[in-house]
Amino acid sequence: MQIAFVLFVLFGSVALFVSDRYRMDLVGFSALTLLLLGGVLTVPEALAGFSDPSVHMIGGLFIVGAAVFETGLAERFGNLIERFGGESQTRLLLSILVATSCLSAFLSSTGTVALMVPVVLTLARRAQVSPSKLLIPLAYATLLGGLLTLIATAPNLVVSAALQSAGYRPFSFFDFTGPGLILVAAGIAFLVTLGPKLLPDRAPLGENVDRMPSARELWQRYGLAGWILEVRVEPDSPLIGKSIRDSAVRSRFGVVIMAVRSPDEEEVNPERPLPERILGPGDILTIKGAPSSMAAFCGETHLTEIAEPESLPKGTVVAELLIPPGSHLVGKTIRDSRLRSRFGVTIVAVFRTREVLRDSVALTTTQVGDLLLALGSATSLAQLRDELSDVLVVTESEALNKGRFRRHRAPHALVVVLAMLLGFAFEWTAPVTVVLAAALGMLVFGCLDAKSAERSVNWESLLLIATFLPMTTALTKVGVIDLVVSGIATVTGGAGPYVVMAALFWLTVLCGVFISNTATAVLVAPIAIQVAGNLHIEPHPLLMAVAIACSSAFLTPVSSPVNLLVANPGSYRFGDFGRIGAPLLLVVFAITLLIVPLFFPF
Repeated sequence: MQIAFVLFVLFGSVALFVSDRYRMDLVGFSALTLLLLGGVLTVPEALAGFSDPSVHMIGGLFIVGAAVFETGLAERFGNLIERFGGESQTRLLLSILVATSCLSAFLSSTGTVALMVPVVLTLARRAQVSPSKLLIPLAYATLLGGLLTLIATAPNLVVSAALQSAGYRPFSFFDFTGPGLILVAAGIAFLVTLGPKLLPDRAPLGENVDRMPSARELWQRYGLAGWILEVRVEPDSPLIGKSIRDSAVRSRFGVVIMAVRSPDEEEVNPERPLPERILGPGDILTIKGAPSSMAAFCGETHLTEIAEPESLPKGTVVAELLIPPGSHLVGKTIRDSRLRSRFGVTIVAVFRTREVLRDSVALTTTQVGDLLLALGSATSLAQLRDELSDVLVVTESEALNKGRFRRHRAPHALVVVLAMLLGFAFEWTAPVTVVLAAALGMLVFGCLDAKSAERSVNWESLLLIATFLPMTTALTKVGVIDLVVSGIATVTGGAGPYVVMAALFWLTVLCGVFISNTATAVLVAPIAIQVAGNLHIEPHPLLMAVAIACSSAFLTPVSSPVNLLVANPGSYRFGDFGRIGAPLLLVVFAITLLIVPLFFPF
């Protein structure tokens, strides 16, 4: 009876993961609670995940990685690509992939892609290369770079912790480096030689410009020509004396007032909250909406059209915001996100799956990978970027970069990172102690403040691991692990460790299509350990194969968060990922079978 209950909880959790309707940590917490209430787990067993060293290591690494970004170290590394990339597509692609894989060996994959997307878009524009030729390779190089070190990605830490829990030697910091270097080299060679032939050539960039796109170019990209006007408030307008909020322009006409300036103001006052702005005679409004809606609005409220602006109102800038996986804005409408009331930032258009949404933007429900075109003052957009971890700025004005990084703390951050790497290399203390000390060092030396450190931690991922680790205990206690191991033995027919390793690799890949790679590692790692015990072989090669498979999420845009991050900026379709990802996966699989037993004999 208990086995049926545990399987119900497991498959119910997987179904909720696939539906993407609920946060993963909420699903994990619900599953844990059910296993407790059902008497499958004791209280100490249920809470064991919260004290697992891998959970604390991952949390500490989020803080260390955030400090590397905050001090500008990561940006400097990314800028090196501009020196060596040149204007040759092959050389540019090679430079991007090498730099990205190196970065992702020490930083989170999502953070690496968030840093590199704007860099790659700029380089593509300069070299007259379509972004669609570069962004999928960027994502895949990031995934492969996660195989270079123990700390590069959560599944590496999960499989290492599983080994330690089972009484085996855990993986050391550089155990992944040998196989990882070979796989990264093979992956880069594949992406550079065959990638351009398999990838689409979309989103042509037009003229060669050595800069970020102007506001006018962004408006054209989002098809906003004719959707934005400057109008004057006439003395008999019923809007006079009302605030923008009270005028209810958006709800009545579907028109957005993006900026306001009085006749004696040369530029928009960034310190004056837009929703509370009281309108007066002669005020100049920058409005956005469907042409018919703006015509009705101007006619009924006695506004005189001045012109379609050739540039943004003075004091305002635009930026493109990307909705990353795990963002709390996912599933909310633009209006419910309250970006306008909290930061004074207006979302004027949404780019999704090669389609621009311009009308009724406030009622648009955001999805992972959406690109939002935002307008506001440099102050308000910088505040949004720095305080809201739910969006990533991928195209921004130079005005937003002023004072962005704590560059004077970069040497301190570099020293802390080097000390952390030395601690791993010489094994002075437990790995979790090294990471926590490094995170503390970043805070003590002022590389980031406590508020930024708290925002940098992906609490959803941490809670998912902490609440889902006890699931393996439950599966073991009721005999599910034994059944799966017996099934693998039946399928492989005692064919030997290579066939078993292949079976575990593809089992991991299959699970990773439906659930996160971290949850996959949590579920498959104990199976691999027990299979190794039954075959009387070392578990390390099987666990290494599982970790590699977890980082081989190449088949679909939803297989990995980094794939989602590049889907819209690259104007990709669903099948584009599988067209290049499937052959790359076969290459990784073949190399895994060849090299893993050389580094970790059976």
